[in-house]
Amino acid sequence: MALAQKVVQEAEEYIWLMADHILQGDQFLVGSNKLETSNVAWKIIVPAESNIDWNLLRRTVGINKGKMEFFLLEDPKDVCAAIAMNEKIAGLSFPDAKGRLDFNGAFTSENPLFIRWCQDLFLVHRNKKGRIIKL
Repeated sequence: MALAQKVVQEAEEYIWLMADHILQGDQFLVGSNKLETSNVAWKIIVPAESNIDWNLLRRTVGINKGKMEFFLLEDPKDVCAAIAMNEKIAGLSFPDAKGRLDFNGAFTSENPLFIRWCQDLFLVHRNKKGRIIKL
């Protein structure tokens, strides 16, 4: 979770997040002033069954409409990794022995090749069956 917060705080161009649930609830997104004070573009992949307060997010995005895109995957099993990344740093977590995403440890790097690899993995998931909600 600390990595995801760092990704959000340090982003200047984009924030891409993917997980099997919304990170720390809506407060993770709403608590960030990146939504109100910058032109950072957000792309978030979560299962369609995620519990998201859409009204709260719409109010928070406010005048900066169009900066946030949610991709809701139809099959929650399609989320096989967690990704938090921006243009400078990327982090990647995999499932634990029980098959649940393990947020206690992650591979992180500022290496452009690792960031590109995480972008590719993110886009593979973004091309699966689901629907887009733009805020």
